[in-house]
Amino acid sequence: MSDSQKAPDSSAVRLTDERASRLPIPSHGRKYYTDAETRGFCVCVTARGTRTFYVYRKVQGRPEHIRIGQWPDWKVKDARVRAAVINRAIDSGANPNDLKRQQRAEMTLEALYEIYYE
Repeated sequence: MSDSQKAPDSSAVRLTDERASRLPIPSHGRKYYTDAETRGFCVCVTARGTRTFYVYRKVQGRPEHIRIGQWPDWKVKDARVRAAVINRAIDSGANPNDLKRQQRAEMTLEALYEIYYE
């Protein structure tokens, strides 16, 4: 499993803004820290010091990282609320990443233009 596909640690901590700012930076790759309060909510810390909030859950039998946003633009409290919304969507059978995948799969105006003028 590559660094970008690793599941968050099994040891959960209660994430706060102060704790998010003090999480250790890995020497290489990335490290995930799971929140003890909200299911699937975690923060990913990269070797460059970037901290990004995710929900990591199995969706329709497959593991998914659903990106919320970067700290400090997103505060832990707000990211936790967004994680709860994402969890409700997953619990109702939706995959929040499917919309992003659909948008990437759609043809761009430039591609349509090239096809039209060929």
